Amino acid sequence: MLAIALALSSALLWGTGDFLGGLAARRFALVWVLMFSALGGLTLGIAGGLLSGEALPPAEDLLLGALAGICGVVALGAFYRALAIGTMSIVAPITATGAAIPVLWGVIGRGESLSAFAVFAILVAVAGVILASREQDLAETTGVDAATHRQSVVLAIVAAIGFGTIFALIAEAADEAIYWPAVALKLTTLTIILVVIAVSVRRLPSWGERPRGRQWLFPFSIGFFAVGANITF
Repeated sequence: MLAIALALSSALLWGTGDFLGGLAARRFALVWVLMFSALGGLTLGIAGGLLSGEALPPAEDLLLGALAGICGVVALGAFYRALAIGTMSIVAPITATGAAIPVLWGVIGRGESLSAFAVFAILVAVAGVILASREQDLAETTGVDAATHRQSVVLAIVAAIGFGTIFALIAEAADEAIYWPAVALKLTTLTIILVVIAVSVRRLPSWGERPRGRQWLFPFSIGFFAVGANITF
């Protein structure tokens, strides 16, 4: 029961963070949303690791966390962009199907078994992705043209693969520690974003609005939800 409660907590935290991230991406340039959310998540992860007195895990676990961070840049970038240009009620369900990847990893990599009901549920989820991706009528009612709709669907699928890979990597990295792999994840994500900002500094004004004053607290807080979800997961 505890595992189920923690899994539901992860879903709630990820869902809330993703929803807020989508709103932030509609308001601010994507690069700033990613940077401040990564910074927020990194802050929470370090605080949790220090306050809990958790020992550093083996280097292999930190490496898995770093790999998850690379996937995080791709997944979050694709997801937030899909939400910014597409229809949230279509993009979000498609992205959520990424949860099938750690399920498959559990079967293939860990030798776990699936019940007939679980297999049926996965097939239903795949069918739902196909149906949702074809829901152009709903997209048109929200002012999304056909080309933009297709682009948002492709981005949502990329995000699903990225998120699913993160789930599998974090599960493997969390055998001996839960905070420090999350720190490695967010530190890698933040580093990549800072490199992108550094090499593109002259073009940043054309990418969209930057949070000013206390506005940065909004994307910063999104990182709390993401790392909280990683920890409970």
